Amino acid sequence: MNNIKLIFHFLQLNVLLVEYRGFGKSESKPSEKGVKRDAEAALQYLFKCEKIDTSKIIIFGRSLGGAVAIHLAASHPNDERIKAVIVENTFTDITNMSIHLFKFVKYFKFLINLKFDSINYISKITQPILFLSGKMDTLV
Repeated sequence: MNNIKLIFHFLQLNVLLVEYRGFGKSESKPSEKGVKRDAEAALQYLFKCEKIDTSKIIIFGRSLGGAVAIHLAASHPNDERIKAVIVENTFTDITNMSIHLFKFVKYFKFLINLKFDSINYISKITQPILFLSGKMDTLV
């Protein structure tokens, strides 16, 4: 959360934070389809917002949010309102991450309902992309 405060105060950028269904204080159960719909709804809200310059939107996501950001940007290729995409400590897809974390999962791939197949969406993004990662991240 501290980096969001820095973005707002020092760079003087507007920030919209989204709590996906099933996360934080939001209700409902999380699902890949639902989380992607929540992100799309947030982007559509920004496109219609009269209080900001809607021609300078940057999509940012960290960890799972990175996969959502990749999908969202891939769903809007060539949209000139989206200036860039930034993803921090995200993954190529849930299955590969799970296999890396839990070696036995490769024998039970059929049990994994979430895909977040970012590796197949990334090539559809036409906006500039910044990938951030660090060796101290113990999960992704």
